[in-house]
Amino acid sequence: MSRFVFKLEPVLRARQAVQRQQQRSVARLEHQRVALEQKLREQQERLRSGQEALRERMIGSVDTDQLRLHAKSALAVTRNAQSMVIDLAAIHQELQSARLSLLEARKQCLAIEILRQRRYEKWQQEQSRKDQAILDDMSSNIVRRKEPVL
Repeated sequence: MSRFVFKLEPVLRARQAVQRQQQRSVARLEHQRVALEQKLREQQERLRSGQEALRERMIGSVDTDQLRLHAKSALAVTRNAQSMVIDLAAIHQELQSARLSLLEARKQCLAIEILRQRRYEKWQQEQSRKDQAILDDMSSNIVRRKEPVL
């Protein structure tokens, strides 16, 4: 029995490689996004805990040096958080672009996969037709052998 050979198999493998590369790119960006969001939450928590600590120190006499130090610290944390938000926005845009690229790569791969499936089904039908023709020929030969020769 013959074997199915898809002539565009190298194209399919190349497109699958592109698709895997795009998947890795999306995963890398997704990992960066999650890490940056976690750092941003940590910055927000640090700012919140600093404000609570400042409120506790405001009871009784107020130390202006401590107040100034806290304000500088809070400003630095806020600037850092704002920088992270900007970075996060950039990553979101890169991620959106990478997802679109992945979607396009998947479409390209799927087109070849569908073509492969159709050709395989056509090949199977042809094989079935050939097998049926062989069986018909064999059965007609058997019938001819059984018939008496006159």
